[in-house]
Amino acid sequence: MVRSTSFLFSAVVYAAVALAAACPPKDTTVPAPTSAPVPEPTLVPEPAPVPTLVPNPAPLPTTEPVPAPEPTLVPNPAPLPTTEPVPAPEPTLVPNPAPLPTSAPEPVPAPEPTSAPEPVPAPEPTPAPEPVPAPQPTPAPAPGGGAGAALTGKRGLAWPSDNNFNPSIFKSDKVTWLYNWGTTPPPQLNGAFPYIPTQWSAGGIENLNATIATLKPEYLLGFNEPDNDGQAHLSPDDAAKYWKQYIQPLKAQGVKLVSPAFTNAGAPGGVAWMDAFITACTGCSWDVVGLHWYGGWTGDLGEFIDSAKKYNLPLWLTEFGLSWDAQASNYEEFLPLALTYLDNEPAIERYAFFGAFHSGAGWDMLNADGSLTSLGKMYVS
Repeated sequence: MVRSTSFLFSAVVYAAVALAAACPPKDTTVPAPTSAPVPEPTLVPEPAPVPTLVPNPAPLPTTEPVPAPEPTLVPNPAPLPTTEPVPAPEPTLVPNPAPLPTSAPEPVPAPEPTSAPEPVPAPEPTPAPEPVPAPQPTPAPAPGGGAGAALTGKRGLAWPSDNNFNPSIFKSDKVTWLYNWGTTPPPQLNGAFPYIPTQWSAGGIENLNATIATLKPEYLLGFNEPDNDGQAHLSPDDAAKYWKQYIQPLKAQGVKLVSPAFTNAGAPGGVAWMDAFITACTGCSWDVVGLHWYGGWTGDLGEFIDSAKKYNLPLWLTEFGLSWDAQASNYEEFLPLALTYLDNEPAIERYAFFGAFHSGAGWDMLNADGSLTSLGKMYVS
């Protein structure tokens, strides 16, 4: 009885323990999280996850009740640092490349000034027939004859290559010689005037000796405006080199030499060019100094002639005229004054007006039909 009672009591106790183990008391207290609330991440747009309580699994039943374990708090991941946000890198300013320079447009050349139309001259009255001059005595031919016929008057003819008229219309006791900027006489010359060749530039100068041997002239004109870029265009040194090699030896053949014809331009042209040429051309010599002048009034012409007297040689003014914009009326006033001055200036031995043209310009001495203009008549009288 005692054993049965004891057994029964033991069974009851065991059952109670087992029941207590199987049904642990429910803990309704939710522990407060120990960590500080998670701040909103500054740079990450997604919200931080809420901490999750994961309970440990229940232990196997034992003979004695085991208290339920405290729930383990799984900490939220560490918040992103709340220090100042790393600023997004500032965009690197890449300067636009400087635009390539636009080349300036080619300058439009200024139009050439249009000269006022030439006034149509009133028909000139038919001049009375000029008296026939008494026959001139035939001068003795110069050494070499041919193109070297003796010169008697100052005035000459600057004869362009396109003038096919007979130059004998200019024959008078005032006009006594002719040149044409070249070394070949005009075919229509026919001995009307002594012909004086010109070595215009360095071009073809290697043929000069043979040409002179054929022509046998009394004079040779030197380079045509070597101080002018638009004409012979030779430096003093280059001109001296060619002169020494090809022109100076002609003096031994009896040819009289006329120096390069320099202009009335300012330095380094004009007289300054001639001075430099004389310095460079050691051992050179010439018999006459050649000149060209263009300007606006006769006083300026006289000053230029005076500046060339220092060379102590006869002067040949083989071109002269007014500025290119001068009108026919300007020439009507200028030419008589210039002719009087040049005829009476002892330093001037020869001169040639520019020129024997028939182009219709104000300086022409010929009409389109080959007759003399008013300037041409002045020139022969």
